[in-house]
Formats: sequence, structure tokens, C-alpha cells
Amino acid sequence: MPYKPTAADYAHLLEYNPEVFASWVQADRELKKINGSSIDDEQRLNALASNYAAGGNPPLTESPMPPAPESDGDGEMDTEFANACVDCRMQEPCCMVSGTVTDGSDCTRKLHWPPQDGQTRMLTVAKEMQGNNLVSKLDVEWKGRGCEVGWADRPRIMTSGLADQTAQVEAQKATVSAGEA
Repeated sequence: MPYKPTAADYAHLLEYNPEVFASWVQADRELKKINGSSIDDEQRLNALASNYAAGGNPPLTESPMPPAPESDGDGEMDTEFANACVDCRMQEPCCMVSGTVTDGSDCTRKLHWPPQDGQTRMLTVAKEMQGNNLVSKLDVEWKGRGCEVGWADRPRIMTSGLADQTAQVEAQKATVSAGEA
């Protein structure tokens, strides 16, 4: 029987490798809607599988999550696995230690990483034209170090709604245009 990916598998991919999805924003939405209802959850898992496949990936044949450090059941930490681990903790700054997204027309309006006071969204007023898009300028800046696990394109800031359809900003300092046609 072929492997059937779980919500945890897709959550892991979204957290550590979001570019595998055709739309990481849609994948995030689907995962947030999974609530334990078998019929609805099955449809959402199918939507996640389609989104993953549309990203140009073959079906998952095993879980993408790494094994636990003590995976052989002997009750002792496996030293080979422990030596391969780096100083990364989920939901905490790792390679990106700080960052800001600032409204280009009002520098007092900004979002911080790590988030401050739970602020993770900022509305801006689009009042400039860029091609066929009405846009607002955002200044993006982050500080950190290269990923110790070997991801060449990390750290980075994942995006949606940018006028040029950029999916991520890898430069440590950039000005981007957010807006709609």
C-alpha cells in the first residue's frame, strides 16, 4: 500500500521547505482548517497533496520528518544522530535572528521578527503605479547567518501579494512593491 501523507508531514514541509508547494499560502490555509473531522480533513489532505504535486514533486513515499534522536528504542541518545543536529529550535529564531518589514511611506509602521505583541500583519495604502499594478513600497531587512543544515537559500522571507510575483526575498536588505493589478 502506498504511503499516505499526514497533516504533520505537510506541516513539516511547509515549515522547512515551503517552496515545494505550488502555493505555500494555500497550503497554510488548508492545514489551519484541519480539525479532526474525517470527511473534511480527507478533502484537505487531498488538496495539500494536489498543491504539493503541482509544485513539481512526485508523491511522498515516506514521511519527510527526520527520525527522533532516540529512534531505535534502546532508551539511549543515538550519538551519530546527535552529532548531526545543529542548534535549531522550531518556532524560534535560528539562522534569521531579527528582521523588519517597514512601510516605505511611513517608517514608524513596521513589523518585527520575532513578532512583537503578536503583530504579524500590516496593511499599507497602495498609491503608486508600477506597470499595471497599484502598489505600496515595503522595505525588508533581516540579520542572521547562513543555514547550518545546508539550505543554500535560507534564511529568507517568504512573500505573497508582491507586484512582481516574487515568492521570497533572500537579500538581507531590499525594497519590494506590494499590490494588485
